[in-house]
Amino acid sequence: MAPPNSPARTIGCPVSTPTTSRGLRAIFTAAGGQHPDWDTYDRIMAEQSRVAVLINPTRVYTNAD
Repeated sequence: MAPPNSPARTIGCPVSTPTTSRGLRAIFTAAGGQHPDWDTYDRIMAEQSRVAVLINPTRVYTNAD
């Protein structure tokens, strides 16, 4: 995950930073996941080009009447 105002935050730009694995780990553990070997987890996430897409919604719509 790229820091705010980073060129890597541009749509379509691949992100590979030292914080990427920490971010993926944080999301995984926040969702209740645990892993016995974080080095293997990091390696596999990198090999499979796994990413996290975080959005900041600016507007929320509803169908409620």
